[in-house]
Amino acid sequence: MTHQFLKGAAAATAGLFLTFSAVQAVEPLMDAEGIPGEYSANVAVISEYDFRGIALTYDFSGGSATASVNYSPKNLGDSGTAWYPQPGIEVPARKHLTLSGHVARQYIQDNATFGGPDYMEYGLGASVNLARFDVKLTGSDTDHNDSECDDACGVLLLSLSQSF
Repeated sequence: MTHQFLKGAAAATAGLFLTFSAVQAVEPLMDAEGIPGEYSANVAVISEYDFRGIALTYDFSGGSATASVNYSPKNLGDSGTAWYPQPGIEVPARKHLTLSGHVARQYIQDNATFGGPDYMEYGLGASVNLARFDVKLTGSDTDHNDSECDDACGVLLLSLSQSF
């Protein structure tokens, strides 16, 4: 079970949006199969990490561009500091269709403790508005090779949302 606490703020002027966020998460230490590992047999042993983010988005007539960066002074598993810069773009392709893409890079101070090397992550998506619902299909992958990658690499995510 993960407990997350999110704080955020945003400001906007003339199509330019600035967003700040802060997340703190606490979760029990688990092994790859989701079973408490040798160091997590004691309930008091948990992994605690937090990160802060800032994003700048510019809306232009043909879509929007975002540049964001997340920073963690205490990354998952006590792996030190971490940085995650991510530029992205959204472009309307038709009346109810929007295409999106992003590329990001994860930089981790102590890769051995984290359990893997720094990596590139990228994604492409398409969203369509149907009867006041937004349906989005996003594909995401990393530059990890098969031996470095668990089930989280090369995923497709289908989401359904509605704003009210």
